[in-house]
Amino acid sequence: MPFQRLNDDILDIILTHAADFAVVLAATLTHKRWHAAYTHHKAGIDRRVLVRVMGPRRIAAALCSIRTKAWVGPCREFTIPGQPAVEEIINRDFRECHMDLRISDAEFPILLEYARVCHQLELEYSRWSEDRPTQRARSPAERDAFQLSVYRLWRFSLFCSDDCVFQDASNDDLFSDPGFRAKIFYAAYTAQEIHNLHAIIDWMREVIGRYGSAGSMSSHTIRMCCIVGGPQTVLNIIKTPHKCRTILEAVRGLVYADRQGCAGDPRFIYEARNLLATTAAVNAIPASVDRRIITPHLYEPLCWKCLAGPGVPLFNHNNWENSPLDIRIDDSLPNWLQGNLKYNDGERRAFLQYLGIPDANTPSYKRVKGIPTIRGMTVARMFQALCCLNPRAQSVRDADTVAPGPDEFHGLTRNSLLCHECLGRLVQARLWLFWWRVKEAHSEGEARKANCWFGYLCDQQFAYHAANFNHVCRPTWEERMARGRGA
Repeated sequence: MPFQRLNDDILDIILTHAADFAVVLAATLTHKRWHAAYTHHKAGIDRRVLVRVMGPRRIAAALCSIRTKAWVGPCREFTIPGQPAVEEIINRDFRECHMDLRISDAEFPILLEYARVCHQLELEYSRWSEDRPTQRARSPAERDAFQLSVYRLWRFSLFCSDDCVFQDASNDDLFSDPGFRAKIFYAAYTAQEIHNLHAIIDWMREVIGRYGSAGSMSSHTIRMCCIVGGPQTVLNIIKTPHKCRTILEAVRGLVYADRQGCAGDPRFIYEARNLLATTAAVNAIPASVDRRIITPHLYEPLCWKCLAGPGVPLFNHNNWENSPLDIRIDDSLPNWLQGNLKYNDGERRAFLQYLGIPDANTPSYKRVKGIPTIRGMTVARMFQALCCLNPRAQSVRDADTVAPGPDEFHGLTRNSLLCHECLGRLVQARLWLFWWRVKEAHSEGEARKANCWFGYLCDQQFAYHAANFNHVCRPTWEERMARGRGA
């Protein structure tokens, strides 16, 4: 159906399935109908796109922070006579696993702002990581862990801000006690998640030192300001580094509640959970904790062939056509044939005839007998055929044509993930074999030709020699010479 005939409801549905807000923005800037559809249904589209971008786990983490803040209120006492302790209520009712993921109208703008700040910090973290000596794209598990940690930091900030100061009977703040922090906050998280959170806080402290001058503040005080002020404070400093000192001094709350800026909390938790011995080195972490900021249970796919990853783009039947590999179903496809076959005019002509692609250099009457023409070949169909191809010899003739035994991609299926380099190796390893199977099945004349001893590496693939010998085969010169010497 032409685009102009699509009604607004269909355009609305399409926009709600956008991958992120950048896609929505790009669409609204390309055509006035996209812009009109978004303008008329902005609230619904924004809500659905936000839910898709964040995902349930990150929405639960953000809503946990938002709802905890709304419930606690200012300066609530830690214990109220005749009522459950605040610690009990928070650990019972305000855990991520207990969150109702329905977003109220009041929560949505806060959630949208949280997502904006988190996205901006993630971009900065990505740039920061790329400055390091070991450059490597971050995996989905690392991205998930970073975002979860940022959303959880808002909740951590709540417990030491001016909006929520827990005090005991003597009016002393309880947040300065790591045991209290362990009960009121850390109890909900695993050792890996606690490590992730404090690794993010360390990065925030480091990035503040890089962007602006904090005056006489110590690194521990700056770290505490990151906790008390939260992610928004760090982003403000990144955006306006010349105001760094002013922004830090404006942070209100328990900035001096812990001399180390809570840097010792992970070690305290590890020891309390018997994950680390008290005699362990200062910077030691449990063996079960990955030093990377990562969500361990998330599947991190690797390349089926070379095991590249995580973070390396991978391709299978779901996204073959999106591969950056320069492979197209046009007259450039024969260039992927093995060895010197790409220079064999006869093979190129026959191959293009099979694909139904016109060859500008060959008049239409020069058709190769017996080679059919298929229609609708796509990149995805070609890769499907290469994956399903059996590279082993299927006949006596095959034994002299294909390599003995399985090839390097034996066991590959359409579901197997390959990186860009290995995808190219697959095409080069099997496209010529795919073409041989086609010729053998459909052209009796081509199948009867004797194999050239030099196979696809032969440098004489023109005129009489190319017309009378099959070159879609492996080189066997050395084998024949060895057998001759043995005789």
